[in-house]
Amino acid sequence: MYHQKVKFFICLALFFLFSSILYAQTEETQQTKPKPKPTMTAEDYYILAEDQYTGGFKENAIENYKKALNKNPKHLGSLKRLAEIYNLQGKYSDAVLYIEKALKIKPNYPGLNDTAGVIYRNLGNEEKAKMYFQKACDLGVKASCDDLKTKSFSNQQEQPAQPVQNTQPQSGTVNPYTPGSADYYYKQGKIYQGQGKYTDALNMFLKAISVNPSHAAALEEAGYEYAMAGKPQTGIDYYKKAIQVNPSAANAWDRMGLAYKSMNNIPEAIKAFEQACKLGIQASCTDASQLKGSTGIATTQPVAQPQQTATGLSQAETYYQEGKKLQSAAKYEEALNMFLKAISINPNHYQALTDAGFELAMKGKYNDAISYYSKALQIAPTYSTAWDRMGLAYKSMNNIPEAIKAFEQACKLGIQVSCTDANQLKGSAGTATPQSAAQPAATANNAVPNTSEWYYQEGKKLQSAAKYEEALNMFLKAVELNPKNAAALEEAGFEFAMKGDNKTAISYYNLALKLNPKSGNLWDRLGLAQKAAGNTAEAIKAFDEACKLGIQASCTDAQTLKTGKQTATPTVNTFTPGTADYFYQQGKIYQGQAKYADALDQFLKAVEKDPKHAKALEEAGFEYAMSGNHKKAIEFYVQATKIVPSNGNLWDRLGLAYKASGDLENAKKAFEQACKLGIQVSCTDAQAITPTAIKGQQAAVVKEEPKEKKKVAVLEFLNFAKITTYEAQAITDMVRMAAREVLSRTQFMVMTRESILQLLPPGKNLESCEGECEVETGKNIGADYIVSGEIGRFGRNLQIKMKLFDTKTSDLLGVKIVSAPTIDKLEKPINDEAERLFEKIK
Repeated sequence: MYHQKVKFFICLALFFLFSSILYAQTEETQQTKPKPKPTMTAEDYYILAEDQYTGGFKENAIENYKKALNKNPKHLGSLKRLAEIYNLQGKYSDAVLYIEKALKIKPNYPGLNDTAGVIYRNLGNEEKAKMYFQKACDLGVKASCDDLKTKSFSNQQEQPAQPVQNTQPQSGTVNPYTPGSADYYYKQGKIYQGQGKYTDALNMFLKAISVNPSHAAALEEAGYEYAMAGKPQTGIDYYKKAIQVNPSAANAWDRMGLAYKSMNNIPEAIKAFEQACKLGIQASCTDASQLKGSTGIATTQPVAQPQQTATGLSQAETYYQEGKKLQSAAKYEEALNMFLKAISINPNHYQALTDAGFELAMKGKYNDAISYYSKALQIAPTYSTAWDRMGLAYKSMNNIPEAIKAFEQACKLGIQVSCTDANQLKGSAGTATPQSAAQPAATANNAVPNTSEWYYQEGKKLQSAAKYEEALNMFLKAVELNPKNAAALEEAGFEFAMKGDNKTAISYYNLALKLNPKSGNLWDRLGLAQKAAGNTAEAIKAFDEACKLGIQASCTDAQTLKTGKQTATPTVNTFTPGTADYFYQQGKIYQGQAKYADALDQFLKAVEKDPKHAKALEEAGFEYAMSGNHKKAIEFYVQATKIVPSNGNLWDRLGLAYKASGDLENAKKAFEQACKLGIQVSCTDAQAITPTAIKGQQAAVVKEEPKEKKKVAVLEFLNFAKITTYEAQAITDMVRMAAREVLSRTQFMVMTRESILQLLPPGKNLESCEGECEVETGKNIGADYIVSGEIGRFGRNLQIKMKLFDTKTSDLLGVKIVSAPTIDKLEKPINDEAERLFEKIK
């Protein structure tokens, strides 16, 4: 019996053993079997085709667009794209086949009707071309309206050649209308707009209106020029007149909405955008929805949007708006992530697609950017911003023909700078208008043609004409012919730096310095490139050399880097996410990338995690000091000195903050402590603050304190340069800080931005008034003096205009203008000119 039980258990064990082996072999066999490939959807084929198309592989793209149609014969994007491709290839019959199929699906889609008009015009069928252009024009496509005005569609008799008038610009553009007529003046205004002569353009539109007060197009364009000049209310007045003449002028309704929005008159802006939306301007539908959302008004789904849940669309819009905020705060990577989240929820959010493309372009990923722009334009063919940005991306890739096409489309849709870009690129390709009068005259090139020096001189001329890509090519040719042409090497480096290619710029600067090591300007440029590339130690060396050779700005740059970042800035965060050290390291990385607001945010998070993190406290203090908030900087420095009292650099920074805040007594104490700890420059600073100076300051405070201080208010500057709100506020703060430095604290009080906003009457907008309006604002907030200004561009430089008013007399006391290539280079000239400006009231 015992043996039988043993045999039974042995058999059972063998059974399980062989079963497990068999199961393992079966599982292994199953795992080695190839997995079935996932089925490609129409959308998968379409996305693949889009990538191939934007990458230049058009034949592969055509194949996949057709595969998408095999999966879904009504795939609108594939139909439209095939029509466009065949049209470009001259296969107009094939193009007609696809565009007609698309129109059967969406007969009232503006972009499809415009494309159909182009194809039929190329096919020679003017009757159908006119029909589709007219429909597209009625749906809000301004480019189609312009096409209808061309010679082939016009019923007007051809005008005999007219003698050139004094008002005719030298641009190669002909005004076909009878001189003195309203149409002549209107056309002349459009020509001037294309040249960037906006004041002349406005004058022409006003002349057109004086001849024909019912000229709707001239009324609209006059309104537009006033709005662009910072006078939105005047612009609105003209838009209203245009709409009285032509109530279906969709573009005028949209422009009116923008003008009301700039004045913060949200109810009227919504009304105007809704009217433009009804008339086919898809961008206006979105604008109306956004404004309704911001005011808590229920909004309806625009016709062009895909069928999605209201919650989903709302979430997509939330992500998009968060992305815009992050853009303004210079948090570009985070902004891109938000735009991509918005797109994942709503693939038809054309604004998110455009902004995602922009962020990718800023990272040098131009093909990816163009892909996003293309998708945005399929949804909103009249979205001019996407066309303009696509032009810039193609230009960066040196694809000039495609760049010209994109810029011309943006130009037709009202982006004036795109008109200029298109003309410049045409000129460089030998196809366009001669240089306009507005451009600087080229200097004579006396060098022997086709020599290294000749190419260098040609490059300098192209630089003056703002043709930077062509200039770079000339400098490279000069270097190719003479590798020892130091001037050409330097300018080639500069052009690479302006494109963001700092690594290449550094290599050219180094070659130039081997030939010309005594050039202070060259060392300074090398320092800037090294700084931009994150090479702090190398940047300091270059700035030191430039400083020795007399470049004062380099001395400041070197000192700033030495005191702010003595060690190489990290590029990879190796700490555990969420820890104090992680946040501190991330802040240092952001500092190296010049993302100072982001850096401060990370340092504060580190302090929140660990209130005794001395390094984070010190760097937070430093960022506050650099932004002009010395009181906050002192608070953080003091906390840090309690934790690490032996840090000489920290005591030196504390001394600088006390000195900047006007507390000489504590500044001297801090400098003396830093001196004891080995900071030699602090010894000098401490000696410079004498007991007499401290007593004099204290006596002055006691003596002057009872007197009422005069108030100086610095209003937000008008942002004509279209920089970010964050950057514009930073420039205004520079002027505000300059006022604090220049004016006696015992006699003047410089009002903060917060105090100004609190005292403003309801509905008052500081950025939409000039002259008397500014003075009136000053009186409303109790200021004795008002400083206002404008941020514009002149060539490559940012140009800042500062104006000082006496609110009691309404007198303009003085105007100062400064300029610099970048924001960080503005501080010194602003301080210098502000000191001269405030001499008027000292």
